[in-house]
Amino acid sequence: MADDRFPPPRAGRPQAPAPDRRPHDHTCAGRTDGPRRKETMPMPLFTRLAAIPLALSLLAGCSAPPAPQPPIPAVKTAVAQTTVSAFSRDLSGVVEAQESTFLSFPVGGTVSEVAVDVGDEVRPGQVLAALDPTPLDNRVRTALARVRSAQAEVLKAKDQHQRLSTLFSQGFVSKSEIDDSRAALEAARGGLEVARGELEDAQRDRARTAIVAPYAGVIAKKSVQAFQEVQPGTTLFELAGKGGLKVRVMAPETLIAGIRPGDPARVSFAAVKNLSVQGLVAEISAVAETGNAFPVTVALDSPPEGVRIGMTAQVALGTGQGAAVFLLPMTALALNEVPRLAAGGGPGDKAPVFIFDPEQQAVTLRLVDVLDIQGNFLAVTRGLAPGEEVVVAGTAFLRDGMRVRRWTPDTPQETVRLGTVAGEGE
Repeated sequence: MADDRFPPPRAGRPQAPAPDRRPHDHTCAGRTDGPRRKETMPMPLFTRLAAIPLALSLLAGCSAPPAPQPPIPAVKTAVAQTTVSAFSRDLSGVVEAQESTFLSFPVGGTVSEVAVDVGDEVRPGQVLAALDPTPLDNRVRTALARVRSAQAEVLKAKDQHQRLSTLFSQGFVSKSEIDDSRAALEAARGGLEVARGELEDAQRDRARTAIVAPYAGVIAKKSVQAFQEVQPGTTLFELAGKGGLKVRVMAPETLIAGIRPGDPARVSFAAVKNLSVQGLVAEISAVAETGNAFPVTVALDSPPEGVRIGMTAQVALGTGQGAAVFLLPMTALALNEVPRLAAGGGPGDKAPVFIFDPEQQAVTLRLVDVLDIQGNFLAVTRGLAPGEEVVVAGTAFLRDGMRVRRWTPDTPQETVRLGTVAGEGE
């Protein structure tokens, strides 16, 4: 039965489909067969930006739970304790002759003879080199002639003064004339003294035209050739005596206070394997040289035949005798802090270490005074107190104020020794 509300389509025109009046499920995002909605204007940019935080908060609520905090690192510590320890410091030096002299001409001139070469053994009084004496002979003759002339002037002035004195007593000359004659006589006598002094100087220089060996020894250095012009005082030879050998080392200022004259030392030589000799500290300089180091001389008791002047030697010296020190293992050194400290001017003779605080469960960076390095230990004089805990393992991952925990293995805890340094044989 036809519905009167909808008239039949006209003939010759396409018939539009009837609208679907069934209820639609708008919750399905994939459905496209629903009724067309009225188009709306796009959302403003400000509104879309304001919605971003809300979207992010919703996403955060659906994200995974936060990662767990990393565990507190464990460090190995060492507790300061006291003990008695003896240690020494090895210093590099050079072998020298105990008796050594630099020789030169006291006057200048032309070298006429060189009688020795490097390595030659000489006896006392032996001539090593000589100057051409001709110029000095001329000086002597000239000085002698001046002396004779001055003597003649003195005789002439003396005769004149005596003659005027006789005439003055007779009243024929004035007092001023007799005074002038007396002054002339004194001037002539002064000229004679000057001439005699010049003659003595010329004769002494003439006697110094040869360099002679003051004692028996070996020519260690030579820097002169025949016919060479030399100036007074120029070193031409170094004579090393045969009285013995010594080793000269440079002791740092941090060690010089613990070295005393007469202290024993053990000396070894790189060129002579498996050989060491005993020595004694003979001299300690009171003035520092390059690098604030003090020259120290060690005399060798019985130097072996194979040791020569100029060889490199290693001297083991007892240092810090009687001083209380902490012996910290080298692993306690906070190497990661060294570049930062160096950029700020450097720690000097101090070393950076970490101190563990058991109450705060944290570490503190501290600079301690280092006296010496003994093997694998740092000899610390100041900056620590007995009973403090020093981090001896794991310092590469620490920083000042960092929270840590003490590593407690089953084995007994390692300790740092507080050593009283003593000399060998004590």
